[in-house]
Amino acid sequence: MLWALGVSAFAVQIAAVPMAVHLWRRGRVRFPRGFGLWVLFLVCSGLGILVLGVDPMGTVPDSFAGRLPAFVVRQSQYVATTVVLLYVGNLSEKELPVRRILWSLSVFFSYVVIGGLLGLFWPNGGFPSLLEIVLPRSVTSVPYVWHLVHPTFAQVQEFEEAAVARPAAPFAYTNIWGSTIALLGIWFVLHGASSRSRRAQMGTALWAMVGLAAVIYSLNRGVWLGIMICVVYAVGAFLRRGRIAPLLAVAGVTMVAVVLIVASPLKQVIDTRAENGKSDSIRAFTTERALDLATASPLVGFGGTRSAVGSPSSIAIGKSPECKNCGNIPIGINGYLWTLLVTTGFGGTLLFFSFWASQLWHSRGDRSAVASAARLTVVVSVFFAFFYTLDPLLPSVALGLLWRGQKARRGRRGAPL
Repeated sequence: MLWALGVSAFAVQIAAVPMAVHLWRRGRVRFPRGFGLWVLFLVCSGLGILVLGVDPMGTVPDSFAGRLPAFVVRQSQYVATTVVLLYVGNLSEKELPVRRILWSLSVFFSYVVIGGLLGLFWPNGGFPSLLEIVLPRSVTSVPYVWHLVHPTFAQVQEFEEAAVARPAAPFAYTNIWGSTIALLGIWFVLHGASSRSRRAQMGTALWAMVGLAAVIYSLNRGVWLGIMICVVYAVGAFLRRGRIAPLLAVAGVTMVAVVLIVASPLKQVIDTRAENGKSDSIRAFTTERALDLATASPLVGFGGTRSAVGSPSSIAIGKSPECKNCGNIPIGINGYLWTLLVTTGFGGTLLFFSFWASQLWHSRGDRSAVASAARLTVVVSVFFAFFYTLDPLLPSVALGLLWRGQKARRGRRGAPL
């Protein structure tokens, strides 16, 4: 629904409003251990407003007002994810059962899979959203805004001199689609595996295979590696616990997936994508420039991303029919890590991931399946941060569940919360 309305980019902020109201009315809001790190990060990122108007050497000049909207959106997202974390962590099992969370994430997974299938079978599909219709043409004509408010099913990009449809719905970009479906898949599999119905378990496996096929056709190499990390993590967890049946199930599903890939056109898709990394040189260039900007303002960054003057080839080269990738490449959008470095500097980035690490450390004694899935979500999110823009909703839910598990264990030991 939010996607059709053209406000899916603000889904977390919208969802956080009723959550915040509920927490306020409920009272007794508590905070996880190590939350001070996150508060310091919020302060650090907020101070970025002081340097929004600064134009570092080698970047395209812009005004404070021109960069302010993106800054406000980013800050509101940080606040919203904080609310999600506190909401999931503060509510009891009776108020918000884990089973309900798993079901909601599984529905979200199916929604994203359907969006991926639409992108594969109807790549040029799209429609004007309600917000797009309401906004003035002068606003929607901006490419960034148009991508946010105009629902499309796929990003059609040139690959090997041919147009290739890469699934994106219900998101604006295929990379966000890929990272999100991989993280949601963790919870979808957990929800299906925890069912006592063999039919439900079989349906989970089949639908996961459909999602895997869509992921392969999306040509997201980082997502492929992320899924491999998930499989290795699951195998290691089952081995440590001596659980043979789930281990055999994972091995069986993996073997079936490999056979289907080898015996289908999917293998050719994988081989072709692995041998051709047209975006690698651009990523290397933007990564180097992101590190340069973080070094120039290590404590608070620059509050927002910047665009490089010229291109990886030369500062004098602009965009042209012969070089569509040339000209004023945005710095800090080739991965969440690099966005943090440019917008909050080394200081903010360190605080951000230190908070995540602290929650992993405090939950190390929780061996439950939910805690394992939550830790895997955080670990894979860190991996994706090197390559993709992340939807912060899922890591926040995972951290909230880890914190809830900590409180439950401490309560059983009779320790104060």
